[in-house]
Amino acid sequence: MHSLYYSIPLFVASLALVVGGSVLLSRSMSRLGEHWNIPEQFLGFLMALGADSPEISSAVVAMLSGQTATGVGVVFGSNLFNLASLLGLAAVVGGGISVRRESVLLEGGVGVLVLALASALALQQLGAQVALALVLLIMLPYAIVLMLPPERLQKITLPTTWIRFLLSAATESHEHGKQVQATEREEQEKRDRERLLQGKVPKPERPKKLLLWLFGTLVVIILGSVGLVRSTTWLTSGWLPEDLLGTLVLAGLTGIPNLYTAARLARRHRGAAVFTEAMNSNSLNIVVGLMIPSLLFGSIAPHKTGGYLDIVWLLAMTGVVVALFAVNQGMKKILGMLVIAAYLAFVAVRVYLSLSASG
Repeated sequence: MHSLYYSIPLFVASLALVVGGSVLLSRSMSRLGEHWNIPEQFLGFLMALGADSPEISSAVVAMLSGQTATGVGVVFGSNLFNLASLLGLAAVVGGGISVRRESVLLEGGVGVLVLALASALALQQLGAQVALALVLLIMLPYAIVLMLPPERLQKITLPTTWIRFLLSAATESHEHGKQVQATEREEQEKRDRERLLQGKVPKPERPKKLLLWLFGTLVVIILGSVGLVRSTTWLTSGWLPEDLLGTLVLAGLTGIPNLYTAARLARRHRGAAVFTEAMNSNSLNIVVGLMIPSLLFGSIAPHKTGGYLDIVWLLAMTGVVVALFAVNQGMKKILGMLVIAAYLAFVAVRVYLSLSASG
């Protein structure tokens, strides 16, 4: 048994590395996006990947350690946590979220399709290569739509109604990118003002330096994830059912950066950006944290205790949330509270099943 004097400091240090590293990673991506003129609507997609890095790396580290079910639990559990923290919390804190219906149908539709394929993969109803190929057929056109400016979208050979739909959805995605960049810019300006008050002159950021920061933070996040998986495994051994480690503990801890993102966007009443962030985050979690590793590690399956519940609950919760957003063109505060309540109900049922199985 590992000593608490070793495990607790490792846990605290690893959590700090993972959370701090993901915040710095998203910030570096935002600054590089400005220097390299990355389209704003696609930059938001990349920054979602940066915020997801703790969940993805923790899932992969768990699989590499032989804890395949734990890694799968991290992916499905963190996606459930994202729905509650990104959308539910943002609706409560921001007093509601308004999103154009076309954006909900595009981004939510992509999210639901990707999740359905991931569920088929986890339930061993679909092979890894087929599942990944189908997901790429969905994600690549979606990424192209995000990258193309409106004037380029109009030139695509598609029916007029489709073009109108894509233009309406892409316009809001473009606004999402602007909102995310504006938030990062505001915080950077605040940091620069603080440096000036301290007598320090802010230096212009160079792309090479930012690129080094980006790779450095990736290494920090990976190292932090290794420490986080190991320390939480040691600390929970003997008293917490193993199947809860990934789905609840690691999923909640690695979801802190997304929680931070939701809170700061909601405080600035940029709720539409939160919806895009949530859908992209969950899709990227699945593609990078589950489908690609499935090619490397072979067959992956959820934990026998409650693992199927994770999948069914996530499918139902995602479908209901997207439907609510589509019908209401957003989410009111009361509905946000219900989304949080649905997640807490999942936690309660999941704990009950695990304790019943272990008892």
